[in-house]
Amino acid sequence: MWIQYSARMVKIISWNIAGRHTLWHTLLAMDADVALLQEAAPPALKLPARVEIDPSPWHTAGAGLNRPWKAAIVKLSDRVQVEWIEARSIADAEWADCSSCPSRSAET
Repeated sequence: MWIQYSARMVKIISWNIAGRHTLWHTLLAMDADVALLQEAAPPALKLPARVEIDPSPWHTAGAGLNRPWKAAIVKLSDRVQVEWIEARSIADAEWADCSSCPSRSAET
């Protein structure tokens, strides 16, 4: 994700909403530009046109469990522009995509 903004402060919220659909109302009422949400379930309401959510699926992988939530990046205002970059799991990422992958020396 790349965020571009004018010469003013950008308000970012980081929040674990624990899968609660009702917290989207609260989030939209805040005067924030971007939200970084953990355990976000899809909103149960129609979002205003200014709001964009990263395009990754509403699912978190792991141990065969049903996890219908994700870590979501949400553009909340027109004061910022967001360029979405495709998210990939470490298993699916190519070496050039992965800044947090184990070093190549660990593979040999």
